Amino acid sequence: MKRQKYIEIYIELHTKARLGITDDKRKAALLNDDRLTTLQRLATVKIMPKQQLTDFQNQLAKMQSCFAMTSQDLENSPTCPYCSFRPSQETSKIAAGQMIDQLDEKLDALLANWTKTILENLEDPITLANLDLLKNDERKTLDDFIDTKNLPEPLDIDFVNALQEALSGLVKVSVNFDDLHTTIAGGGGPATPDELKKRFMEYIDKLTRGKDPAKVRMIFD
Repeated sequence: MKRQKYIEIYIELHTKARLGITDDKRKAALLNDDRLTTLQRLATVKIMPKQQLTDFQNQLAKMQSCFAMTSQDLENSPTCPYCSFRPSQETSKIAAGQMIDQLDEKLDALLANWTKTILENLEDPITLANLDLLKNDERKTLDDFIDTKNLPEPLDIDFVNALQEALSGLVKVSVNFDDLHTTIAGGGGPATPDELKKRFMEYIDKLTRGKDPAKVRMIFD
């Protein structure tokens, strides 16, 4: 009786933690999604927060699929013989299928945020001056994007090259949340507003030292 109860609980937890046939297909679809391809091509542009894309890809890659196990398999083995699932080693509290839903939504959010970032930087006075230096066809593809606010589909290498050229005058500076928190917190004791402002400005000055502030674009990775 205890064995049967263990098998029932194990199967329930296994089903929650692993992608079934349907969700496995959804994962495969995300890996080949046009949105992901667009982001991968945009990630070659220096100003883009490519760590966000890397984190997304790592999260998607970690999603494990397993739909071959049956209760009979557990009669002779305490764990799944196909994926060696162990409940004690699982860290996610979200069902695998729900995680796929969240990653699908996150892909939309990433594309929308990156599109907004590109638009904002293209409309910057420094970048606008660079547009005049582009070839006519390169200038047109970026002008069309600025007018429609929609990335071309499919996103080709010519658009990426034109974008890279237009944004070449900008300098990307990555901001690490952990480093920022450590700097602002100081020793962890109470601080006045002026002390916090001073720590923040010293941190920014350290990151941008030797760079033209007008050309710096700070990205939270």
